[in-house]
Amino acid sequence: MILKSYAKLNLFLQVFKRQRKDSYHNLITLFERIDLFDSITLKKRADSKIRVICSDRNVPSGKSNLCFRAASLLQDTCGVDKGVDIIIKKRIPVGAGLGGGSSNAAATLLGLNKLWGLDLSLSRLVSLSGKIGSDVPFFIYNVPFALGTSRGDKIYPLGNMKKVRLWHLLVVPNIHVSTPLIYRKFDQFSGLTRPVYNVKILTSA
Repeated sequence: MILKSYAKLNLFLQVFKRQRKDSYHNLITLFERIDLFDSITLKKRADSKIRVICSDRNVPSGKSNLCFRAASLLQDTCGVDKGVDIIIKKRIPVGAGLGGGSSNAAATLLGLNKLWGLDLSLSRLVSLSGKIGSDVPFFIYNVPFALGTSRGDKIYPLGNMKKVRLWHLLVVPNIHVSTPLIYRKFDQFSGLTRPVYNVKILTSA
């Protein structure tokens, strides 16, 4: 099974001071799925092993890989004794804030749900995806635009924006950005510029 795993942009991101017991930040964001994508190939195995293969050396192949975690989560949750080879062809830059790892994990969940014949509902997949990462639920919904709230995992698809088309020029410097590090730095600095407008302006537009 070969799947397209699309990148995302955050057209708007408002981060609130950390108040959650799980150490995450509450936020509001406007997700947009864009045309840039990785290719995920899922191949059944005769055993129950999970193997991740990727030519990009910046992508981990072991248990820290989000695709591995997605497959392992399905095995544990659904009592699956089947294995899979997950082959990732990267086009989405790693560590660029484009959600490549989260998108790959979502594609793995959606693909294995079919490949392993699990017949899990959309709501169940969304619930499971939130255990892997905050951005993963957005990709499960497979919509072009959505609002994300809570820690970004509560998704509200924006059906009124289905016909909206935006064009972007992505400039990606050769710098890996760690999301946890960015949030730690956010907590250290209080003098950030406050936006004049909020997400309602963008969704209205």
